[in-house]
Amino acid sequence: MNLTNPSFAQAVDRIQAANVQKLEPHAGSCSRKILRKCRRRIISTDSEEANYLSMYIQLIEKPYGTNTSATMIMDDPDHYSIYVKNASVTTAVIVKMTHDSGFTARVNGKKVPITSIGPDFMLISPILREIT
Repeated sequence: MNLTNPSFAQAVDRIQAANVQKLEPHAGSCSRKILRKCRRRIISTDSEEANYLSMYIQLIEKPYGTNTSATMIMDDPDHYSIYVKNASVTTAVIVKMTHDSGFTARVNGKKVPITSIGPDFMLISPILREIT
C-alpha cells in the first residue's frame, strides 16, 4: 500500500490518535507475541481489527496542521532525533518502527510516553506539562 507520507516519523493529532487506539481489539485467539504472524488471517476474518487498521490509515493519510511535519534522523544505531516543525499542544508523533518496550522518548530531557498504535508502530505523545 502506498502511503501519502512514507517517512519514519509523522506528526498527527494526539486526540485523534487516542481515539484510534481505543478501537484496537484484543488479540483474540492470537497472543500479542505471535499477532504479526497471523495478522493476515485476523484482518480477513475480524471486522474489529479491519476497522481499527482502517481508522489508523485514515489518521495517517489525513493532513495534520498547517505545515506541521516531523523528521527523524538516526544519530547512531541506538539513538534517533525527531524534529517537529509547527507543533501544537495536541501534536503527537507516529514512529513507523516496530513498538518495543525498550524504547524511551524524551522531550527537552523529560521522559514522555510511548504507546503502540496501528500495525504495532509507536506513538509518542508529549503532554504539555511534561515539556515545560
